[in-house]
Amino acid sequence: MKALFLCLIFVAFSVHAEGGRDPACNDRTFSPVKKAARVESRLVGASGKISPVFHAYRNVSACNKEFFIKLSKESSTNAGKTYALIWLFDNDKESYETIKTSMDKNGKVHIQAGCALNTYSMEDVFKKIESGELQAQLGIKNERQ
Repeated sequence: MKALFLCLIFVAFSVHAEGGRDPACNDRTFSPVKKAARVESRLVGASGKISPVFHAYRNVSACNKEFFIKLSKESSTNAGKTYALIWLFDNDKESYETIKTSMDKNGKVHIQAGCALNTYSMEDVFKKIESGELQAQLGIKNERQ
């Protein structure tokens, strides 16, 4: 009985330490989003191929807020930070605002929706996130509502 109890505690701690209740919330699935060169819609390019970065974002979208705060801090790109901001805006506005105010509003991010690749200032990206325009453009639905 004691062994079973210790096993359950270990499993619960392991899930929490990985960033959420979902096994997708780990550094390996986190890496493509963290290193993203651009924000991408589900289908990109003239041939409409499935974006691996969008797929990775979908895999981690069930993770908790600590996971996305970590993404915003550890991402070396504005694209990675933008994915974190999208999730936080839809799920934790207070964290969204905190991270938003710490970012350079003149920084640039590349966004590819289908065939169109555009570059925006972070200030414009904030507006697109807050209006829901970016989520709609990318095909991202708020899974928690």
